[in-house]
Amino acid sequence: MVLYASLGQGSYDSATAYLHDHRAPDKRSIWRIAAAKIIDVVAPNLPAADDFVLSVPDFDSQNIMVDEAGNLTGIIDCDLVQTLPRCVGYCRYPGWITRDWDPLMYGCPESQSENSPDELEAYRRLYHERLGEELQRAGDWHLTEKSHVREAVWIATLNCTNRLQICTKLVQAVAGDADADDILYGLGTDRLSEGDWGELKRKLANSASH
Repeated sequence: MVLYASLGQGSYDSATAYLHDHRAPDKRSIWRIAAAKIIDVVAPNLPAADDFVLSVPDFDSQNIMVDEAGNLTGIIDCDLVQTLPRCVGYCRYPGWITRDWDPLMYGCPESQSENSPDELEAYRRLYHERLGEELQRAGDWHLTEKSHVREAVWIATLNCTNRLQICTKLVQAVAGDADADDILYGLGTDRLSEGDWGELKRKLANSASH
């Protein structure tokens, strides 16, 4: 089944296939080579059967209109609306609670207007729980929980400018107390042990999958 078709962009039956064909090229360096290896692991682990759906480009609080009872009355700022996989489309978290997963665009702690990573994680847990209650934990609700990670993978694959910082964030999230820069340097220079790389690949794959 064709899930996505666009003039000049081809037809695709999965998000992984789309990302494979539209991956942004990048300059070669130790750090960029490491980031490319991270993308090679996480991008194929996005949900395999994920229909492309119409998606609001700026899914954020200021663009969602509600009445006094909390009922949705409209969505504004729909310039450049596009089709995206459900896991980064209508199932994703609102943009204001995923900012820490695109470090290049995130101003904390320098900006006092930004929520901390701990606060944003708490908001994501609350959002996911309340969404589950409203949907009776059925339908596409399960896709929301990891949507911030999947959205970051999507951005990193298609945008080389954001790639290294997002890949560093991914490694930080799964590597525990290990230093992400040391891991990336080891990847970029082929000095990371086979055992450590195998364990890291397993954790990275799980971070983006169901």
